Amino acid sequence: MDNINIISQNNSKWIIEQRRYLHKHPELSLCESNTAKYCSDIMKGLGYSINQSWGNGFTADIEIPGVIKRIAFRTDMDALPIQEKSGDSFTSINQNISHACGHDTHMAIALGTAKIIAENSKRLEKNIRFIFQPSEERLPGGAKGMIESGCLDDVDEIYGLHNDPGTEIGEIRI
Repeated sequence: MDNINIISQNNSKWIIEQRRYLHKHPELSLCESNTAKYCSDIMKGLGYSINQSWGNGFTADIEIPGVIKRIAFRTDMDALPIQEKSGDSFTSINQNISHACGHDTHMAIALGTAKIIAENSKRLEKNIRFIFQPSEERLPGGAKGMIESGCLDDVDEIYGLHNDPGTEIGEIRI
């Protein structure tokens, strides 16, 4: 595969655009319908098959003929009931709702990863699933409903992330 840093940099403008759109249009837990539609429309456009799940959640899959193993990547979609006052061009337009928790970043990373994977799908040796989970911020959270709806069926490995303002750019903590 080509250098992942170069591939990522070539997609950085698109990923930033997704993050800014999502940041500007946040939705609270269990109300992520527009967010889910936006993300699922992008995933469909990238060639993923979409399956609705619990609440506004969905999964997006690329299936490789004859392959059994599956890797999943998980992201959350909901925002918090906090008024944003940054004044940026992509500041939340929804009163008292913002992505102060970073889920806009998580979704943009997932969408960017999905785009890079789709563009290199001929090289895949495992099936790929993206899990877009609603209601992460509201107890008991959407994970239980998503799992009960089958989002982890046939998944051999799963990866997620969480951004941390205390981690330097370019570093990863495990």
